[in-house]
Amino acid sequence: MSEITNGIKNAIVNIKIIGVGGGGNNVVKRIAENTDLDLDLIAVNTDHKQLKSLTSDNITKIQIGTTLTKGLGCGGNANLGHEAAENDAEVIKQALKGADMVFLTAGLGAGTGTGALPVIAKIAHDMNILSVGVVTVPFTFEGARKQKLAEASIKELMPYMDALITVHNDNLLKIKTSTKLTLLNAFRMADMVLRQGIRCVTELILTVGVINVDFADVKSIFQQSDHPDALLGIGESSESAVDAVKEAISSPLVERSLSGARGIILNISGNSSLSLYEVNEASKFINEHTHPDVNIILGTVINDNLGDKVRATIIVTDFSDNASPNEEKASTENKDTATKATTDNTVKPKTDDSLKLPDFMNKEKDNKKSSFSAFPFFNFKNDIK
Repeated sequence: MSEITNGIKNAIVNIKIIGVGGGGNNVVKRIAENTDLDLDLIAVNTDHKQLKSLTSDNITKIQIGTTLTKGLGCGGNANLGHEAAENDAEVIKQALKGADMVFLTAGLGAGTGTGALPVIAKIAHDMNILSVGVVTVPFTFEGARKQKLAEASIKELMPYMDALITVHNDNLLKIKTSTKLTLLNAFRMADMVLRQGIRCVTELILTVGVINVDFADVKSIFQQSDHPDALLGIGESSESAVDAVKEAISSPLVERSLSGARGIILNISGNSSLSLYEVNEASKFINEHTHPDVNIILGTVINDNLGDKVRATIIVTDFSDNASPNEEKASTENKDTATKATTDNTVKPKTDDSLKLPDFMNKEKDNKKSSFSAFPFFNFKNDIK
């Protein structure tokens, strides 16, 4: 049973959001400032100063690795972040108790988030909690080492995730306004993308709509695939729901065609004049551009704060070919390298000790395939705060 108060479902579904490290903590902070939904927000960090800066009473703060870092950060050492989480595994387990669903979010490539997130993901997996990851990969200008650490952390996460959305920060450079994007706003935007990814799913479950999507619907979509690859798109239009859907899926920041998608959650939000015809046309458009056997779960939310705009949120999973853009890109690069090697005998593999992975990431594992990149639509002027 669920009670309804001011358009919010007071359901028995317990959703926890765990932000790990600096990037994850920032996401949790922004969610606390911008939501009325009933969410358990948890910030995990080795850095006491950063945790102390989170002043909201709605955030549970967990400091890990106190004996290892003495209350400081990990200094980019992912091994230290991993060990810190393992040492405080019982504390993390207690924080996860009672959760039906958990979102794990971090900016990967440094120490705490990169090392600790896979440990927390395994704990949630062992507790049979539906787990969705929303993470970022660093900008190229941050260096090859950070990107390599991030990709290795993603591989560690894969076996424990029901869905994993990976946002490559370089995709920020593809938006029309990127030439005017300040360095500070670039990182704020990356945090905002993680927040948007989490918000769209929690709204689907916890907000009352004319056509509702509940936890069982979301769970069925995320668990119907053997691969955790997931894609998220958000679009807005003043014209129609179909245009909002097109905006969500056709952005150059969404790197994959939906033609092979077999699992879709579509949420359409608009004011009280949102028509059945619009919703039907939007759903029809999705049907026409996905796999013939696609399982579509459609939900609607009435939100008069949107004015004359319609917002479409789409979550895509269970691709029939299971190949990600990351893998396709790697395959192309490998072919190019092989071709170059056959024509230039002087080509030698590059080695650099600074690019070596942390010890815990060098273990041989039969991991699932690498997650592909996803980037939701956003309004540059309105969403950067």
